[in-house]
Amino acid sequence: MAYRPDILIAVLEELHHELSGESDPGDSGLGDFGEHLLPRFVERGHTGAYALPGYWRDLGQPHYYLRAHQELLLDDVGLLNDPDWPVFTRHTQRGPARLLEGAEVTDSLVSSGCIVSGRVERSVLGPGVRVEPGARVSDAVVFADCTIEEGAVVSRAIVDKHCRIGAGARVGSDEADLDDSEAIALLGLDSVVGPGERVPAGARLEPGTTAR
Repeated sequence: MAYRPDILIAVLEELHHELSGESDPGDSGLGDFGEHLLPRFVERGHTGAYALPGYWRDLGQPHYYLRAHQELLLDDVGLLNDPDWPVFTRHTQRGPARLLEGAEVTDSLVSSGCIVSGRVERSVLGPGVRVEPGARVSDAVVFADCTIEEGAVVSRAIVDKHCRIGAGARVGSDEADLDDSEAIALLGLDSVVGPGERVPAGARLEPGTTAR
C-alpha cells in the first residue's frame, strides 16, 4: 500500500477516536488495515488500485501462513522454478538432508541438515530438524533445529526454532480447521513439550514455555 502520510495520519486518528471505545484496553481497535482503514479510504473516494501480476497472499494470520506453504508444496504456484525469476538466498552451512530407514516423506520441503526417520507429509522442515522413528509431522511448518522425538505427532501447527517435542507427545490436531486461525497450534521459540504431553489445536505457547 502507498499512502499520503498526512492523510494516513488523519484517517488513523479519526478511526481510533471512533473505535477505541469498543476495544479491549491496550487495543487501538483498528484491526488489520483491510478491516477499517482501507474501507474508509474507499469511502473518501480518493483510492486507486493497481493490479500486480503473480502470486500474492496475505500471510498475517497463522492459517494464511500455513495455507500458503501448502499451496507452494502441492503446486509450486510458479515461484520456485521460474528461470526468468530465480530465487537468490543465503543457504545455511549445513550438510545435506538425510532420510533414514523408516522415513516416509510426501508433498514436503526438507531443508539441509535435517534427519528424518519418521513420517512427514505436506509440511516444511527448516534446517537441522530431526524427526525420529515413529514420529509424524503433518500439515505443519517446523523451523530450524527442532526435534520431534520418537512417536510424537505435530499436526496443523507452526513450530518456531529450537523447540523439542517429547516422545509420544502431540501438538495440534488432524481435525483442526485449516481455514480457522484460532485452530492452528503455535509453539514459540525454545519451547519444550514433555513426553506424552498434549498441546491441543489452537493452543499458543509463549517462547521458552515448557509444557509438562
